[in-house]
Amino acid sequence: MSSPPLRHSLGGEGMRVHAVTMDGQKREQQLEQWYEVSRIVDYLHLRFPKKHAADVYDLLCELIDKGVDREKLIVHDRLDGSVLLDLPNVQLGFRSPPVAAVRRKFPAIAIGVSVHAVSEAMQAAQDGANYVIFGHVFETRSKAGKPPRGLPQLEEVVQAVPIPVIAIGGIHESRVAAVAQAGAHGIAVQSGIFAAADPLKAAVAYKRAASRDISRDTIFH
Repeated sequence: MSSPPLRHSLGGEGMRVHAVTMDGQKREQQLEQWYEVSRIVDYLHLRFPKKHAADVYDLLCELIDKGVDREKLIVHDRLDGSVLLDLPNVQLGFRSPPVAAVRRKFPAIAIGVSVHAVSEAMQAAQDGANYVIFGHVFETRSKAGKPPRGLPQLEEVVQAVPIPVIAIGGIHESRVAAVAQAGAHGIAVQSGIFAAADPLKAAVAYKRAASRDISRDTIFH
């Protein structure tokens, strides 16, 4: 099943950096921080598992009004908000409608799928996903007590599917090169950016690490 490309290409020099939001600050502080980070990274993922649809819609509207590039916005599990605001991308997970159903109904939208195994990645690709986010690759506090999948399994996923694979989970700046060598098209970072003392400085550091002497031709098998 064919699927449209992401508007901001996942190819080119270096890997793409996907920043995944965290909740916790005052609303205005969050919005300003997310806006500033969005100017540095390639994509801003809005992930609000505890918020209602109306709250997510309002946040999206405020971010767009602030000037965030809507083509960089990727909302998790909120197909409704993405469609209503004509966002070109959406991230689906286990709470979301089936990938194949979304692809049939919205053939132009770029679909990302969160996966945790090679079989899940292969199914997502077959159903029409544009890319998958695979993890958690390394140990991370958000998955305490759960063993990481590791770089070998990340490489298995990369080799098993014809679509881009984004790595997530415990990806510190020092681990970016190893993730690239495993073949990932990009990294998704949450606490590494948004829990940092200076999120903007952290975003710049990740962006530099992802761009450093890495090209798609050198890391693909």
